[in-house]
Amino acid sequence: MQEDEFTETTDWLTNTERILTIVGTWPKNKTNLRFILSLVYMTIFVVMQWADFVSHIDDLQELADILCETVVGTMVVIKLLVFHKNRVLSKMIDAVNQDCENNKLHFSPSEKRKYALCNSKGKTFVKIFTFFVGATCVFYYLKPLPITVLAANRNGSTSLVLPFRTSLSFERTDAYVYAVLYVCQMGALLQIFLGYVGTHALLITLMMHICGELSVLSERIVNMKKQMEKGHRCEIQKITTRHLRLIWMAKEIDTAFTVVLLSQVISSEIMICVAGFNMIVYSANSEKTAFITFALYEVAALVDLYVYCFIGECLILESTRISDAVYDCAWYEMPPSQAKDLILVMARSQKPLHLTAGKIFVFSLEIFSEFVKTSMAYLSVLRAMT
Repeated sequence: MQEDEFTETTDWLTNTERILTIVGTWPKNKTNLRFILSLVYMTIFVVMQWADFVSHIDDLQELADILCETVVGTMVVIKLLVFHKNRVLSKMIDAVNQDCENNKLHFSPSEKRKYALCNSKGKTFVKIFTFFVGATCVFYYLKPLPITVLAANRNGSTSLVLPFRTSLSFERTDAYVYAVLYVCQMGALLQIFLGYVGTHALLITLMMHICGELSVLSERIVNMKKQMEKGHRCEIQKITTRHLRLIWMAKEIDTAFTVVLLSQVISSEIMICVAGFNMIVYSANSEKTAFITFALYEVAALVDLYVYCFIGECLILESTRISDAVYDCAWYEMPPSQAKDLILVMARSQKPLHLTAGKIFVFSLEIFSEFVKTSMAYLSVLRAMT
């Protein structure tokens, strides 16, 4: 299994490329047509959503419903703008592909197992997140149908309900117009699903690659003691160079994603809060379909935030383990000229690498609990206002 791990990593990047190319957000895209079409469509869609939000400014329940949708749509627009032809991400994708090709030849079986362990965690999270986002999208899209059927049976002139709340200048009473609008909103649903899953898959693949490489580097440093008789000055130079490259990659990826992640943190806290509020309201009203929809929405938002915090925690742990590995390799028994380079590696690794949101929040499991506490505090405020 580990023999194919590097091929699987490049395959994941290829699959991510296919997903993001559909909506025009793959960083290495050479054409602008899909990006322009996606951006224009989603911008118009989001503007109509926010217009509907403003028109219901006096109704808290309506605002909570609409906000769940507008926040998600706005995030897709932000990702479209940030990811399209992003040169930093393009460089990182090339760097990961190059690493995978080189590592096929130079990693030992035990190193391949370490790398595979890190990447398997990332792939598991991508699959879980994809499931919950997909299930939420399906339920959200189908949620209006029972209401529409009841409305049609009771009164044919009743305005029909669409999956997404948008401000329209006419009533949706005609069945044919309603059907056309319903199908048109499928485009927004696909944009949201592909935009969220694709960008998450890209970030997780890049970051877990770095975590896997750091884990392998730690093992190489620990095992270096066994090679002391062979004159491993060249090996120390390779370790130092590799460490500097991984630091560079981690910082570049953090820079490329930091704006998106700051937007995602803010939107996730809003999503967790308003989805929880909607769950309480629809549970009290015994509206099971809406309750299940927002329950899936809540889980997807929590998984979304947890994944970022988890990979941030992995990056912190793996980067600081380099320092422990240098200490365990008996560097103090080496000639001073050789130990000096390893001491520099140890000193640098004591400052952990981070994944940040806007250079403000450092993602870790500790801050995940703080994010959830903040959302629950806002939820308490919302409940007190009703």
